Amino acid sequence: MAAPVLVRSAESTARAGDHSAVVGISQRPIGKLSGNDFPIGMRAAVATRHTGSLIPNTPTHVLIRPELVRERPTADAPGVRQLSPSIQVRVVELTTDDWAIIARASEKLGYVPAATLAPL
Repeated sequence: MAAPVLVRSAESTARAGDHSAVVGISQRPIGKLSGNDFPIGMRAAVATRHTGSLIPNTPTHVLIRPELVRERPTADAPGVRQLSPSIQVRVVELTTDDWAIIARASEKLGYVPAATLAPL
């Protein structure tokens, strides 16, 4: 089988930059890019970090007594905020030592003892 041969007419060779016969309209370059330092696109963030968007908004548990939300799952850890009883929260994760990571409005709050929560 013979290899394909590219045939150029005299007209297309004379006007190598003009492809009007192919696309139907005359195309002329507006500017010439030269060198290595020119933008070919705009920078944009590809992956942004949304920590709250991965936690569902639906509550799963309710607090049965006032509780201090803590930074770590220990009783002597500093408290972030005080929550009152009957507050509905989402349990994100239960730890092996009976603490729960809770969230409200898709925002992670911290740790509370699992015994202070009742399922809805």
